[in-house]
Amino acid sequence: MIRALWSGLRTEVRLILRTPPVLVLLLALPLLYPTLISWLYQANDSVDRPVIVVDEDHSNASRALTLAIDATAGARLERHGATLDEALEALRDQRVEAVALIPSGFGGDLARGERTAVRIWSDSANMLSYGVGVGAIGDAVQAEGRRHGLAEWARSLPAERAGARAEPIRVDTRIVNAPARAYGDFIVPAVFVVILQQLVMLGMAFSAGARREQQIEAPKGIGGWLGFAVPHLGLQAVGVVGLTFVIGYFGWPLRSPAAWLALTAAFVVSVLPFGVLAATFTADRASAISTLLFLSVPSLFLTGYVWPRDQMPTLVAAVGDLMPSTPALRGLRLVAFEGRPAAELVPVFVELGQIALVGVALVALRLAWLRWRRSRVAASQAA
Repeated sequence: MIRALWSGLRTEVRLILRTPPVLVLLLALPLLYPTLISWLYQANDSVDRPVIVVDEDHSNASRALTLAIDATAGARLERHGATLDEALEALRDQRVEAVALIPSGFGGDLARGERTAVRIWSDSANMLSYGVGVGAIGDAVQAEGRRHGLAEWARSLPAERAGARAEPIRVDTRIVNAPARAYGDFIVPAVFVVILQQLVMLGMAFSAGARREQQIEAPKGIGGWLGFAVPHLGLQAVGVVGLTFVIGYFGWPLRSPAAWLALTAAFVVSVLPFGVLAATFTADRASAISTLLFLSVPSLFLTGYVWPRDQMPTLVAAVGDLMPSTPALRGLRLVAFEGRPAAELVPVFVELGQIALVGVALVALRLAWLRWRRSRVAASQAA
C-alpha cells in the first residue's frame, strides 16, 4: 500500500506541475473567486433604493413625510413632482423600485385627528430590494404617524401618558448572532464554504480527467487514490490560508480565526473522499466542470443555510445531511457570528468525521466494483 501511495502521489504532483489548467484551478481560483465575490458584495447591504413619492396634498405634513422617506438609509428619492401615472410608468420600466402615494387631504386628516393612508406600489422581482425599499417607506410612515399621534395626545395629557397613548405597544427587537443584519455578512461566508467544497471536488475530478486525456494510468487501490489526494490536500491548505486573508481584508465576520482554520481543515479533509469518488467517475476535464458546476447552487440550498430544512422534502433533506457543507455551515454560524472557540465545535467535527467515513465507504465500494469489472473484462478476453 505504501508503494501504491507513493506512486500515486508522485504521479499526481508531476501531472499538476506540467498541466497549467490544473494548477490554475487549484491555486488561482481559491483566491480569485472569493475576491470577486467579496468585491461584488463589499457594500454588504442594499441601501438607498430608488423610489418616487407622489405628493397630491402639498401640505406641510406631506412634505415632512417625503423628507422623512428620503432621509432613511433604505430609500432615495429619484424624482420630485411626478404624477402617479409617471411614477407607475417608471416602476414598470424598472427605473425605480417603489412608489408611495400621499393622497390629497392627507394633512387635513392628520390635523383633524382622523385616520389617513399612504399607498405603496413596489417591484418585488428582487426580494432584497423589495424588503429594503418598502421597509424604509413603511418605517418612515410609522415614525411620522407616531409623531403626529404624540402631538395630538400631548394637547391634553402629560408627555409620558401621551407617548403611551400614541404608541401603547412598543417593539423592542434584539438581533443575536448577526447584529448588523447585513446581507453580505450572511451570504458571503456561506458562499465561501460552498466554493471550497466545490473546488476540492472539482480540482480532483479535473485532474483525473486530465490524467485520462493524457492516457496516464489511474491510481491503483486505496493506497494509490490516497496518494492522488495528498497533493490536493496540500494545495487546498494554501487555498484556505488565502481565503482567510480575503475574509480579513474585506472585513467579513470572523471573530475567531483559529476556530475558522480548524473548521475549514476538518471540512476539507471530509470533502476529500467525495473528491476521490468524483474522480473515479470522470471521463475528461469537460465532464468534471459541467457536472460539478451544475451542482454548485443546489449544494448551497441543500445545506439548510438559506432555506429552512423543515420546508424541504424528506428525501432532499436526507441528501443534504450527507454533504460536508451542511455541518460546516452550522459551524460557520458559531465561528463567524458568535465567536465560539474551536473546542465548542467538537459536535461539528464529529459529524464531519462521520460524513468522511461514509465517503470512504463509498470510495471502497466504487473501487471494488471497478476491480470486479476489470476482472470480468479480463476473463472474457481470455475466453
